[in-house]
Amino acid sequence: MQSFFLSWFWHSFGYFEVVSPWLIVGIGISYLLKKYLNESLVKRFLGKANIPTILIAEIIGAFSPVSIIALLPLSSTMLADGASPATLTAFLLAARAYNPEALPVSLSLLGFSITALNLLITFIAVTLCSLSFRDKNFVIKANKEKETGFILQLVEFTGYILIGIIVAGLVVTVIPPSVVEQYGGKSFASIPLLMFFGFVVYLGFVGYFPIAKSFLDLGISHAAVITFLNSASIINLTFLLMFIPIIGRKNTIRIFFIYLLTVFLSGAVLFFLRV
Repeated sequence: MQSFFLSWFWHSFGYFEVVSPWLIVGIGISYLLKKYLNESLVKRFLGKANIPTILIAEIIGAFSPVSIIALLPLSSTMLADGASPATLTAFLLAARAYNPEALPVSLSLLGFSITALNLLITFIAVTLCSLSFRDKNFVIKANKEKETGFILQLVEFTGYILIGIIVAGLVVTVIPPSVVEQYGGKSFASIPLLMFFGFVVYLGFVGYFPIAKSFLDLGISHAAVITFLNSASIINLTFLLMFIPIIGRKNTIRIFFIYLLTVFLSGAVLFFLRV
């Protein structure tokens, strides 16, 4: 029993080591951006909810130099400054799902076809999630004029991240990666198995690529590996818990199920096409 709790602790601590530097820096950047965010720029690029502005928001988010951890607490401020829920969703998801500087790593480890298909499925999933909010409104929990509201939002945001880290550490302790490797293989079961593995394991974005490479080396199908990469980026437990204090449970659940369904169906199609 003691070894179980020690294993749980070290798994959780490992995730905390990955997240904590970004969390500390992100909170600082978030506070500075909140003070100096230009309202006219937000309205110009994120103000309208249509397909062209959603695509522009994805491009801006993809090349944003700021971590998603810094951007999420700014959501209420950006919405109050004129951003639409649809374009804000595209911007935030793209800031996490795309990572241009990681592209050479992905190409070198996984090859062109897997990298290209991963980007294509990411684009489809992010766009569908964003379009689902075209006629919706987010209920903002913190008023941008109230400094205490912003601070409390950050505290709640941090709390959800810690919950995700603890739960992810527990799941990986109970279900180690060796189980995924043993029962995945080239069967269709590898699709939901690796999707679940991506759901619970939180790493820095580039950290997923060596894991994906190890799955390929173990003979797991390309379709399952692509599914793992997509689930690890957006429908990851720790990442989703970051969204809850910002946009609420219902909107987070909406993003989760649309992204989940898109990734699963895409993985299934690739699997049966023997990609």
